[in-house]
Amino acid sequence: MPSPPAARREAKPGRRLVAVLVTYTWRKEGQFFPVYEGRNLIGLGDECDIRVPEDAALRPIHAIVAFQDSFFAGDIAGEGVEVNGVTLRRQIIGVANHSRIRTASTEWLLAIVDPALL
Repeated sequence: MPSPPAARREAKPGRRLVAVLVTYTWRKEGQFFPVYEGRNLIGLGDECDIRVPEDAALRPIHAIVAFQDSFFAGDIAGEGVEVNGVTLRRQIIGVANHSRIRTASTEWLLAIVDPALL
């Protein structure tokens, strides 16, 4: 039986799309998740903006990707998040376009969208 699809929350009004997280960990054709201005929580919990039910190693709230003038990513659960090869525990650091992020068993690529180019 196939696993349920990954869940995405709709953007809150007024939050612009600023990036996407892309993963090929769970599906060979890939999956993408929108990243909006402000905080974007990653985990299994209902309060998360990005939920990946295929990754049983994720915590209810595992990690964050945020944008407020610049991009940040980090670990919330204390379980560890890897950003460009650096393991973070309860830390948040700046990230850039094409940063590689690993949360539990899921590997991500951050692709930043610049609305000013449109």
